[in-house]
Amino acid sequence: MLTIDLLLELLDDRKTWCTIDEIADKASLSRLEASGIIKFLTRYKFILLDKQGRKAKVTKDIHEFLTEIRQEEVRNSIQSVKRFSPRLSLKSL
Repeated sequence: MLTIDLLLELLDDRKTWCTIDEIADKASLSRLEASGIIKFLTRYKFILLDKQGRKAKVTKDIHEFLTEIRQEEVRNSIQSVKRFSPRLSLKSL
């Protein structure tokens, strides 16, 4: 998983703000690395920072986008299971 993906997943809880130290710790990054990625994500409006610039969370639009992606991944995994049915595989032998 890419570091940016990991950070977005960590910050996706819309009710909770994460501190930069928490983000760095959970993503196994230095505070400086986490700060750089957070600045990038903030610049392009993927995440919000609190007024002090110490806590972050994803924007509403990104939260909705990530939710849609997860739902699509679930639908695709279900379709894959349906396509690879053991009965159908045995019939082809």
